[in-house]
Amino acid sequence: MATLTKPITVYPAVRILDDDRITIDPEVCHGKPCIRGTRVLVYVILDALAAGHTPAEIAADYPPVTVADVDAALRFAAALTERIGGNGH
Repeated sequence: MATLTKPITVYPAVRILDDDRITIDPEVCHGKPCIRGTRVLVYVILDALAAGHTPAEIAADYPPVTVADVDAALRFAAALTERIGGNGH
């Protein structure tokens, strides 16, 4: 198993989106992006979407997550990949 040689630094002040539905807090879920006020990880939402679940089904399965939260998770992922990979223009 590979070992990290440098610690990973979490920057909760860096905003990826202009809304506050997605939070990154080192004290919650080890700093992984979550739906605000929950411990539902963004990648769990994305995995459910990839598996073919609708936003409404996901919201029903993970209360108090809303359809708007699911949409925010998708926007977060898109913004993050743009930030990491550049905008391609």
